Amino acid sequence: MSDQNALRARCCVAAIMLGALLMQGCGKTRNVIDAVPNGMGGSDSGGAGRDGWADGGADVEAGRGGSGAEAGHAAGTGQGGGVPTWDPLECHATPVLEPSDPTAREQWTLAREFCSALREQGCLQSGAVLSVAGCSGDQAVEACIAEVLWAHSEQVPVECEDQWRADLACAAKSNFAPPGCEGANTFDVGYGAPNSCTSEKAAIVECVAKQTAEVSVVGSYTECSYSSGSSCFVTCPVGPHKVELHCSGAEGLPKQCGCTINGHIAPPLNPIFVSDCAAAATQAADGLCTGQLDCCFTYLDRNGPTCRCSEPTTYGYDSCEAMMAVANGQRVDICPALLPAESGEGCWPPGHCPP
Repeated sequence: MSDQNALRARCCVAAIMLGALLMQGCGKTRNVIDAVPNGMGGSDSGGAGRDGWADGGADVEAGRGGSGAEAGHAAGTGQGGGVPTWDPLECHATPVLEPSDPTAREQWTLAREFCSALREQGCLQSGAVLSVAGCSGDQAVEACIAEVLWAHSEQVPVECEDQWRADLACAAKSNFAPPGCEGANTFDVGYGAPNSCTSEKAAIVECVAKQTAEVSVVGSYTECSYSSGSSCFVTCPVGPHKVELHCSGAEGLPKQCGCTINGHIAPPLNPIFVSDCAAAATQAADGLCTGQLDCCFTYLDRNGPTCRCSEPTTYGYDSCEAMMAVANGQRVDICPALLPAESGEGCWPPGHCPP
């Protein structure tokens, strides 16, 4: 995988993680009174417990949504009780307002100049911008600006700011060839058309690669590695399994981390805040999130079998054995819900998955 494709893949992961964590966190403000091991989710909640864990093997009661949801389906409405009116073929671009901060305003201006150049050359509808269905020219420019600035925040370390600005400014003056507009993109650094801005592209790619080099940390529990760029991805092998921390936050401020096990979101009981990526890697190497796999057990709850991987001390237990004893649990290597999804999702049309 090329450096640019790797960056694109990491951006996709960041977006997915952010969306998933936000959905799990909505409306779940908690205090110490909430930190009770039992009562995870209530009798009709099904699915995830209050700490965000998906209880592998738990049966979901047919009445979870109530008879109102079933009546809604009978009437032709959706699970939310209404008819969806959001149309993916309409334009959903949100204008990016000019920032008041001088540095942010300079970035915004450069992005606008680049996106306006793409519009003038007929490139916004060619695939360079991914969210412009149904958009007018002005709206497509706004969608382009949003993508460029988001990619900047995710990909470009502060040490590479000058190189990023030079690259984008040069790209705004380069000539693309519609309708394909090769080289016109909003997610990867190195923005100019082919055979243009060669030195600027090389400078930003080299700087990003240097600043985001992998760093390894050996802790008491496992070894973790991370990239030291703007985005924070910590990867830790735990036996045959892979634990990751995905951390985000403004430059120079605390970052909040989400935890995944084999790609499945598995947040701990309490939110994770760290000062930087190095701190996240150090704590993960000592057992943060990774330690959940040291205590996996099955037990009976909600009138059926379920499974949990936890860090016992966060629940007030001295050991996994003490926590299992409360539920008459049986230790397992890992909960089924956290196993790697080897088959993956299907493709559309069927049978068209890439090799």
